[in-house]
Amino acid sequence: MLCRCAQIGFSRSLRVLLTAFVAFVGPLSVTRADSTLVYSMSGDVQPSNPSTWTSSTVGYIGSSTAGSLTVTSGNLLSRCAAIGFSTNASGTVNIVGSGSNWTNDEGISVGCNGMGQLNVIDGGVVGSMDDCYIGQSAGSVGVVSVNGAGSKFTSGTWLWGDGCLHVGDYGSGRLDVAGGGAVRSFASAVGCCSGSTGVVAIHGTGSTWTDYGSSLNIGESGNGILNISGGGTVACTSEYGSVVGYESGGTGVVNVNGTGSTWTNVLTAVVVGLNGRGTLNISGGGNVTAQIVQVNSQSLLAIDVGAGSSLIMVGGTKGSNGTIINNGTVRVMAGASPTAGATFAPISALHGWSGSGTVQTLGGVWNANAQQFTGSAITSGTSGHTITLDLATLQRALVSDNTTHWTVGASFLAKPSSTRLSFTATAISDAPLGSLHGRLGSGQSVLGGWLFTTDTGYTPGDPAYLSFGIGSGYSSGDLAIWHYDGSAWTAFTANDLTYDGNYASFTATDLSGFAVTGVAVPEPSTLVLLGIGAVGLLGYWWRRW
Repeated sequence: MLCRCAQIGFSRSLRVLLTAFVAFVGPLSVTRADSTLVYSMSGDVQPSNPSTWTSSTVGYIGSSTAGSLTVTSGNLLSRCAAIGFSTNASGTVNIVGSGSNWTNDEGISVGCNGMGQLNVIDGGVVGSMDDCYIGQSAGSVGVVSVNGAGSKFTSGTWLWGDGCLHVGDYGSGRLDVAGGGAVRSFASAVGCCSGSTGVVAIHGTGSTWTDYGSSLNIGESGNGILNISGGGTVACTSEYGSVVGYESGGTGVVNVNGTGSTWTNVLTAVVVGLNGRGTLNISGGGNVTAQIVQVNSQSLLAIDVGAGSSLIMVGGTKGSNGTIINNGTVRVMAGASPTAGATFAPISALHGWSGSGTVQTLGGVWNANAQQFTGSAITSGTSGHTITLDLATLQRALVSDNTTHWTVGASFLAKPSSTRLSFTATAISDAPLGSLHGRLGSGQSVLGGWLFTTDTGYTPGDPAYLSFGIGSGYSSGDLAIWHYDGSAWTAFTANDLTYDGNYASFTATDLSGFAVTGVAVPEPSTLVLLGIGAVGLLGYWWRRW
C-alpha cells in the first residue's frame, strides 16, 4: 500500500524516464565522500568505512545487529540509507556541528524494520532527494531529532515532483524539532498507513517545519499528531492544503499552543476531518491562518480565548476564501484566567460562516453575528461544598481549598435557556494522593488533585474545561494529567493542555477525579549555583585528565 502523498507528483513520468535512462547508461557521475570526513562508529555499519561511501552507496547502520555512526565534520554521501534495517537491529546516526553534512541522492529509512534514531545537532545538515521514512514497517520504531540553530533536515525535492516525508508509515515514528532546528519537506504524512502512529513536535522560537509540496496530512490512514508549541512554526505552501484526519479510519490531532506558535497555510485550506476524524486545538496564544477552514462531521475545532489565541481566515473574494465551513463542532472556551465580561474575537472569518455544524461555548457565550465571545462571571466556592450555576447566565466557577491552598476552575457549556447545574469539587488527599505520589518519577510532584461530583444538570460526555491553579515556575512540556476513577490512577491524554503561567487547563468529558503533576523549573539563582557546581566538576575532571 502506498500512502497518498507518495503517489502525488507533477513530474512522476519525467522521473521514471530519467531513472530508466540512468539505469541504461549508468550514473552520469559518482561523487565521493569528503576527504576531510571526521567520524566515529561502532558495531554493525555497512559498508564499514564511511569515508569511502559515494553517491551510489547503499548504507546500513544497524543492518542485522546494533550499529552507530557519528559525523563531526565533513560531508558523508550515500545513494540511500537504512538505520535499523532488520527486525532485531538498532541503529543510531549523529550528524553534529555546522560543518557536518549527510546527503542522500535518494531516501532514508529511520527504523526500517527495527529501531532507528537520527540526531541532527548543533548545525548539522541532512538531506535526501526522495522519500524519507521514520518508522517504515509494522513493528518498527523511528525517531528523528533536529536540534539547534542551523540544524536542518530536508526530505524530497521539486525536481522529481515528489519525495514524501512519512512519519509513522506502517510503524511508529516521531520527529522532534527544537532549539531553532528546521525541517523542509516536499509533502508529508504523519500517521500514514493503517495501524501506524506518527508524532511531530515543533517546539521553541526559531524551530520550523515548512512543507512546500503537494500536501500535508496529519492522520492519513493511521494516527497522527502534530504539536506546535513554545513559539515553533509550521508553514504549508501547497495548493492542496492540510488535512487532519484524511482517510476513513485515520485520526489526526493538531495542537497549536503558546504565544508565537503558528501554523500558516499559504493560499490554501485546512480540512479538519476529511473522511477520518480530526481535531484542531488552538490555545495559549497560538495562531492558525488559512484561506478556508472546513470542519467536517465527527470532527472538532477548539480554541481557548486566553492569551490571544486566534484562527484567521484570509484571502480574497474568490470562491469561499476567507470562510469557515462548519459541519462538525466548533468549541470556544474560557478557563479561569480571562476577565469576567471581557469580549474576545478568537475566530476571524472575513466572508462569514457556513455549514450545519454546532458551536459550543464553555465559560461564556458566543455572538454569531459579531463573531465575538464574552466571558462569563465567576462564582467562588470552597472545597467540598456544592456550587449551583444557571448555565443560561453563568458558566464559570472557581473553587479553593484552605488546607492544601489549591484552586481549580470549572467552565461549563452555555445553555440557551435556564438550566440548573450543581457540582462539588473536593481536594484529593490522604491515601489516593499517596498512591499517585508512588507512581511519579524523581523530581515530580502533585500540583493539584480534585474529585468532581455532580448532583444535577451535567450529562456525562459533555465537555467541561478545567483550570488547575498550579502557580508559576513550570514548563508546560513537563506537566501531566492523571485520571482517578475512585480506586486507581491512570495517565490521561489531554491534547488541549495549556499553561498560562498560573493555570493548567484542559478539557474533560467525565467529571470525576483529576490531578496535575509536574517538575518545578529552577529559579535563576539556583541555575547560577548549578552552573558554578558544574564548572567546578569540569575543572576537577580536566585536572584529572
